[in-house]
This record gives sequence, structure tokens and C-alpha cells, in this order.
Amino acid sequence: MRSLKYLILTVFLLTTFRISASVTWVVPDDQKGITAPEKFTPDMQKAGEQVYMKNCQSCHGMPGKDNWVRMTPPPGDLAKDLAQKNTDGDLFYKITSGKAPMPEFRNII
Repeated sequence: MRSLKYLILTVFLLTTFRISASVTWVVPDDQKGITAPEKFTPDMQKAGEQVYMKNCQSCHGMPGKDNWVRMTPPPGDLAKDLAQKNTDGDLFYKITSGKAPMPEFRNII
């Protein structure tokens, strides 16, 4: 069940929002090539939206609105081109590992 939640969140973020690439965040090479193991569905997107609203929106804001929390480093708007360049593996690593001030979501989601 936990892996399904990770998958749903990863797929949702891949299709709608991406982790901000404006902050240097080194992803290990062995993680970059990881791809989502299941086909994306509208149900996954709906579930991912709920996960985003509960766990991500408070810092990253509403996509396309440039209303993220003003902090250093800035979390950024995940709908922007710079953030959209992340791979599946980049996203999964960043979400599960975290990097201050972003928490590690490995045991949260």
C-alpha cells in the first residue's frame, strides 16, 4: 500500500507538478534513471492531488500561482519549466530523501 502511495504521488508530480530545480540538489546517478512502474491513470492523478494538497501545497503553493512560501531556499512553483525538468527518479529521490528545509517524506506518505 505504501509503495502505491509513492507511485501515485510520483506519477501525479510527473504529470502536473515537479520538484523545484532552482536549488542545487544532487541526485545519485543510480536514482536518476528510475521510472514509474505503472501506467498513469486519471484515478492516480486524483489521488496524487489529494496527497499534494495534504503534504506539499503548504510550501509549494498552488501550481501556476507563484504563491509558494517565501523561505530560503525557495520551494518554488512546481508548475514552472525549471521544476518540470526533473526525471521520475529525480522526483522519487527528492520526495523520499528530502533536503532541508523540505522534510523526508519516506515515512510520511
